Amino acid sequence: MSRRLLATISLLLIALCAPASASKRRASAAPPVPAPGPSGSFLWAGLQPGPRLVAYKTALLRIEGEEFHHGPQHFIQASVWYPAQPGTGTPMTFRDYVLLKVTENTIEEPTEAARNATLAEFRRSLTDIGVSERTANAILDAPVFARRDALTPPRVLSPIVFIAPGIGRSAIDQAILAEYIASYGYVVVATPSVTRLTGPLTGDEQLGARLEQQAEDMDIAASMVGVMWPSAVNTPISVVGYDIGADAALLYSMHHPTVVIALLDPSLHAPAGLASLRAAPTFVHDAGLPPLLEIDSSDEPASTFMTTLNAKEFSTVTEPSMRHIHFTTLGFAAAVFPDVAKATGAGPNIKHDVVDFAQRTLQFLDRIWGPVRPPR
Repeated sequence: MSRRLLATISLLLIALCAPASASKRRASAAPPVPAPGPSGSFLWAGLQPGPRLVAYKTALLRIEGEEFHHGPQHFIQASVWYPAQPGTGTPMTFRDYVLLKVTENTIEEPTEAARNATLAEFRRSLTDIGVSERTANAILDAPVFARRDALTPPRVLSPIVFIAPGIGRSAIDQAILAEYIASYGYVVVATPSVTRLTGPLTGDEQLGARLEQQAEDMDIAASMVGVMWPSAVNTPISVVGYDIGADAALLYSMHHPTVVIALLDPSLHAPAGLASLRAAPTFVHDAGLPPLLEIDSSDEPASTFMTTLNAKEFSTVTEPSMRHIHFTTLGFAAAVFPDVAKATGAGPNIKHDVVDFAQRTLQFLDRIWGPVRPPR
């Protein structure tokens, strides 16, 4: 989608879903959680924030049907983290991020029943793997670093970073990483996986088509932010992709100017994932790509396929205590809560590795943007 087609976009800025109204007493009270402070949010696992406070807003995009060249028409809910003006906005908890799932596909005001069901589903996704209900509630209640709908500081322009999530995942799965990157002066954008918006995969043969749909959603959302967001620099963006989001990030970068690409445990290690990417009609085998960084978990060896992509440079890092799931918010939770670490099979140095992967991702972005970013 070109910038000139943005006139076809109807943008609805919507406030985050308010937390569900105070309800019945929980079976076990959540442990106390510290408020955000100079060291960032409790869920940051010790990451140090940058010089900017962080704001958060959602944008629900309604696109003309003919703009979807690779799949059915659908809403695109863009989450945007951006530098905040001190003293503005309202505090948030992780519960606010979880409740984004209620409004992914509709402009209707969600009911209390829908909110409660979404929160219950989140708790169940943790307790089913062995996490205590007490910890699940503590994660929901944890204050996050971003403030809802805060103002943008005057005369501050920021480069755009797009984070593409994994299969079936939503913006909440990269929210902590997004907050951290935004605190260093970036506008960070994420959309739900297209498999949440246009239907789940029913076979590996569908994956290539879904990757193209995800890349198209990335283009639409990044174009919206680049043109309409007051603090975004309308320049080539940087992309970060997790799981099949990494595959979509590569497809996007084969057709759109991109500064750098960071791939977080990409699905390309699986033969089906690699075959689906290569089979996608928009795949360009000899595309000249920008610098690539691949950060892998211990159970996913570095992909030799990356060396064939004609990138300006390519480097890999392995985090020995991380598993595939730890490149999401659950990785940060595993670094904070022992029962999450145990339930997700984390290694003994999970806190170090989670912090390290986030820092390496930021440093990779900063190699390009650090010298030209607006003064801190």
